[in-house]
Amino acid sequence: MVSTKIAIIGFEKIGSAVLESLEINGDYLREKTGTDIEVGAILDIRDFSAHPKKHLFLNGIDDIVGNAEIFCVVETIGGIEPAYSFVKKCLNARKHVITANKELIATHGSELLLEAQKNGVNLMFEASVGGAAPVINTMTGALAANRIEKIEGILNGTTNFILSRMYSGGLTFEEALDEAVKRGYAEPQDPSEDIDGIDAKRKIAILASIASGRYLNLDFIPTRGISSVTKTDLLLAKMSNGTIKLIASAEIDDDGGSVASVSPMFVSNEDE
Repeated sequence: MVSTKIAIIGFEKIGSAVLESLEINGDYLREKTGTDIEVGAILDIRDFSAHPKKHLFLNGIDDIVGNAEIFCVVETIGGIEPAYSFVKKCLNARKHVITANKELIATHGSELLLEAQKNGVNLMFEASVGGAAPVINTMTGALAANRIEKIEGILNGTTNFILSRMYSGGLTFEEALDEAVKRGYAEPQDPSEDIDGIDAKRKIAILASIASGRYLNLDFIPTRGISSVTKTDLLLAKMSNGTIKLIASAEIDDDGGSVASVSPMFVSNEDE
């Protein structure tokens, strides 16, 4: 049995769920992988002196970077900083890194992948697009020998729920958004990253960059969200045997250049 120690950076919703999942599924993971995964450190500046695992909590990234026993680091804090600085330090310390931080990968993914390659470690970001669906591993593994010319689809679940409720329930945008917030699908304080298409833009940038082998700058992706979509728009789409979805798309040319966009689009019922 191989034993591996990991560190978790950030201990809010995602970070605590990582620890919980490893504890609940430890026996299953050991059986399936032959590896005993142990959490050896958790980085979070808040006070966890009353936590059952209080001995694991650290206040500085250098305590993780300098710990030779830590094999892999799971980044869960989100955003650009300090995530970028922390991830880069870990890669330079020759530690593998796992992250679902789509903003970080869409903005600095190419640079961080080069850092990982230079140091002989892996930067893994499968969950940054598609959640549990292995989209990235499929593109880089099973489809690695194929030339991908176009990527198109629904990449944001929150907007898909809102548009579906407007379509099937006859709700206004505001009513559907309110329901999404109540169900926990949309951020109650600021849902703009979803409804303005920013989340989908980051995801299509990641996928297009992988498909083309070149970094696609987020600033070059025209993006329009769904806040301007009305009940009338959905009704007209229904009368035309279709609906409206927030579609992220990218086209890759033979030279590796890519053009991407995010916008509400009419989708025929025959295409769904």
